[in-house]
Amino acid sequence: MPEAERPAGPGMRDRALSQTGPALRALLSRLALLAGAPCRPPVPAAHDGLRRPHRGTRPPGGPPGRTAHEPVRAHRPAPPARRRTRARAASPVLRERLAGDPALPPGLLRSRALSGGTVIGLLFDFGFYGMVFTASVDFQRRRGLSALETGAALFPAVAMTMFASALSGRLSRRTGDRPLVVCGMLLAALGLAGWAPAGPDAVYPLLVAPMMAAGFGASFALTGATATVMGAAPPGRPGVASALFNTARQIGSATGVALGGSLLATAAGPGGLRTGMAAGALACLIAAALAWRCVPAKTREP
Repeated sequence: MPEAERPAGPGMRDRALSQTGPALRALLSRLALLAGAPCRPPVPAAHDGLRRPHRGTRPPGGPPGRTAHEPVRAHRPAPPARRRTRARAASPVLRERLAGDPALPPGLLRSRALSGGTVIGLLFDFGFYGMVFTASVDFQRRRGLSALETGAALFPAVAMTMFASALSGRLSRRTGDRPLVVCGMLLAALGLAGWAPAGPDAVYPLLVAPMMAAGFGASFALTGATATVMGAAPPGRPGVASALFNTARQIGSATGVALGGSLLATAAGPGGLRTGMAAGALACLIAAALAWRCVPAKTREP
């Protein structure tokens, strides 16, 4: 008899059944699901939102090794070594002091020129950007200007920064940085203080001169303050000094904007605007005094 016509033996029959069995069971399961009858009863969950956890299971969030029916024990206080570790992690200053090579060496701030120039950068950004923010909000809320008209109204203050920076860079070679920073801060303080006598309902042309003076003075002092900080940086640390100076400026501008917005929101009438400008003028006066004390007459090249 040919091999193809021989009847299948027991071994081949078992292999065929083993291959068709899983497919048949899967087909029957799908038909049962479509008919709405589950193949097997659902397995009850360990717990849900309305039932209590089964005995011997740990509730979510509980410490390992404790079941749901055991009393909650008080946590033991952390050992002294762990408390010291947490204190170090929570204190960036302490971490910088304990680090082998800190990002900001503590000795870097002992330089009078570097630390003084950094604080000056914080103060004149506080005054200038506080003025820009409070004036823009006041122009739109109280004077009814649009966003485009407000930008055009503030253009004199911003435009003066371009000319002041170029002029300060040329004069610094002859006079040094101290006169430039002192004169710039005094001029910025005068411009910010000029908003007070202008009155609450002053016409716009009376505000142009104070805005121009504030913008020119802040930018005129920026070049000297930057040169002071970079000149006082130790060898191999100019990037650290630059990062410190720019971070201080960002803090000053953010603080000025926050203070100006708070004063405008809480004070009635133009009182918030006047108080914000007075705070900026005071910051510029403090910066001028620091410049006279901390900025050297001749700044060395970094």
